Amino acid sequence: QVDDGQFVITSKNISVGELWGFTANTIEDFYLEITGTFGDTCAGRDRYGLIFRAPNYDEGYLFTIACDGNYNLRIWDSDAGEYNTLKGWTSSDVIDSGSGGTNRLGVMAEGSLITGYINGKKLFELNDATFSGDQFGVLIASPNTAGFTVSLSQLVYWNLP
Repeated sequence: QVDDGQFVITSKNISVGELWGFTANTIEDFYLEITGTFGDTCAGRDRYGLIFRAPNYDEGYLFTIACDGNYNLRIWDSDAGEYNTLKGWTSSDVIDSGSGGTNRLGVMAEGSLITGYINGKKLFELNDATFSGDQFGVLIASPNTAGFTVSLSQLVYWNLP
């Protein structure tokens, strides 16, 4: 729902996997950024983030930030029925963790090069060409908290030349 100019997403039940939705736009080489705030109640690996380079609804890269101050980058491949980790859960002091924490999550994808940023700080860079799709969107997961909410105040992207 949209509330006070923010897109508010709630995961009503505890779930081990992510739920996502795509925008109507498509992008190829890009810088994509989202600003989000953890809700009043969150714990552990309750998280939100971006799905990108998705060829369809069943595949794509997932870049997430968790309530406990960790981030990761994984691939979801429904044909294999599994997540493949490219960057495991990693703690960072640049993350505003816990309830009410606000963070800016960014990813640059140019060819096979994927670079991740949180709050303007570059946290990883790697090469992977598993997917080259052009769909993207936002995601949420709540393995610890029923009713976990995140408020997204901005989703922007820039096409790279």
